Amino acid sequence: MMLGGADVLDLGAGVGGTSAALVRRGARVTAVDSDPKRVDALRALNGSFAVACGDAGALEYPDARFDAVVLQDVIEHCDAPATVLREAARVLRPGGMLYLSTPSRFSVVNVLADPHWGLPLLSLLRRPALRRAVRVLRPRDAGRGDLAQLFSLHALLRLLRDAGFEPALTMRAVVNTLFETPEAVVWSAPHLAAVRVLRRTGTDRIVRAMASDRPGFINALLAPSWHLVCGKGGG
Repeated sequence: MMLGGADVLDLGAGVGGTSAALVRRGARVTAVDSDPKRVDALRALNGSFAVACGDAGALEYPDARFDAVVLQDVIEHCDAPATVLREAARVLRPGGMLYLSTPSRFSVVNVLADPHWGLPLLSLLRRPALRRAVRVLRPRDAGRGDLAQLFSLHALLRLLRDAGFEPALTMRAVVNTLFETPEAVVWSAPHLAAVRVLRRTGTDRIVRAMASDRPGFINALLAPSWHLVCGKGGG
């Protein structure tokens, strides 16, 4: 799908892989990250999209500036997710779209191996308890300010609607992409290994057949991440 010159804001751009992919599809991209070192690296290596250092909860852009906003595996790291989502809605044009992905709190896959740490049960913890656990298990990371607190789908949908979005799951499309190009969807070694086992045994056909864009028991337990496309209400 080509994006036809759409103005896209990639919040929490990291190393810029998503921004570069959007540019290849024809978008005009502004990549924002809060880490000055990552921003400097992006500026040094990139010439195809704009780069800025900034706070996703206090964006320095005017109202209705962008056609789309991307929050790919970012919202779980934010101390004030409701504020970040309100800012995303503010800078979107009427009829604009937010794409959001984030790991699922209660997924069996994540409970067995948290996507950020590869350790069991950490996905269930709120940030203060997670920090205490990390202090014991990974003391060098205990002071990080971006420890991830995962969301249930119910909590995530409530946050999105409160910010003025009309969210819709896109799990079918993501499941198909997962088994065709898994590195585009997940990065952790345990999760990639699980995908390879499913493909090798042919079990991926069952998972594809079960994939649903409706909230429900199967998604809550099996989907490692939530993937949503969210229209800006009132557009």
